[in-house]
Amino acid sequence: MTNHPTRIHVPPKQPEATGATKNIHLAVIAPKYARAILTGTKTIESRLTITRRVPFGQVTAGERVYFLARRIDFLVTAIIGRVESHEALCPSAIEQIRRDHGSAIGADELYWVSKGQSRFATLIWLDQVEQVWYAPDDVHGRERSYRSAWFVRPGEQCVYPACLERPWRQTA
Repeated sequence: MTNHPTRIHVPPKQPEATGATKNIHLAVIAPKYARAILTGTKTIESRLTITRRVPFGQVTAGERVYFLARRIDFLVTAIIGRVESHEALCPSAIEQIRRDHGSAIGADELYWVSKGQSRFATLIWLDQVEQVWYAPDDVHGRERSYRSAWFVRPGEQCVYPACLERPWRQTA
């Protein structure tokens, strides 16, 4: 099997002093992965795709991501510590990602089999993980559907640190 070189792009960390507004991110994931992120057994979020899709090239270290667990109200947030974006992948390059980062990605065999033909990969290291009570969607309106699994929002929609506190709801 021929090893094809992959190209890697690591975006520079966004400077804090520029005053530029960082984006925030909403990622839809399975509940087991949200729990694994919270417990620290999953420290890298991976997105492997056949075509160039969000979050490829659109996440930067220092930005906040909210993980929304499908079908249950379980939310986790983290700061993006590091990002690697790979393109022009081949099966051997995906296997190398698995060998190098598989334990931190925490995916099962079915995941790796289903991603075997991917051409693009985004690896996102997670820092400062916390469980939260609500996400920007709960304040700024939900997407019409979660057909996409990743959304980029302007930094002004960030609800951290208020989302750490359980919202008070008046009963009738």
